[in-house]
Amino acid sequence: MHFSALAILATCLFFNAVRGHEEYSPSDIRCPKGSHNVFVHNSYTYIAPLREFTDLTGSFFNLTWYAGSTVSKTTGEDNVPGATRSGPALGGRFDEELIAITAHPDDKFEYTYHGEPATFNGVDYEGYVETLRFESICGGKATYIDVPHLRLLSPSDCRVQ
Repeated sequence: MHFSALAILATCLFFNAVRGHEEYSPSDIRCPKGSHNVFVHNSYTYIAPLREFTDLTGSFFNLTWYAGSTVSKTTGEDNVPGATRSGPALGGRFDEELIAITAHPDDKFEYTYHGEPATFNGVDYEGYVETLRFESICGGKATYIDVPHLRLLSPSDCRVQ
């Protein structure tokens, strides 16, 4: 009986290692009193293999592909929850922390990060959370990209029309 339990444990550990790499950090966005939630969801499909996207997007510290953003400072280890990046963007400055990453080289790459309060294009954000999810579809010939965002607007930027 003892041998069977060890065999099952070894099998589970093997398949978990083969399946991919997943890490999570319990950091979360803080919701200041009076802030308002705004949800934005974008999705895209491209006729290109997942590997072409992960070669470009597979580093939390590299943002040159994302709206021409530049990372000017990093801390921690790339692609490990707790790592941070910062730099100029959209007339303001971003300060972001990686809070989760999932990497399955053949079928999925995903990371989630949160940003500290910032002003972009004149709009004040109390903070934000974004997830970038890249999934292989169509037998590996195409890639589905899903980008849900949560943004917390300060009371001064929540106007009733």
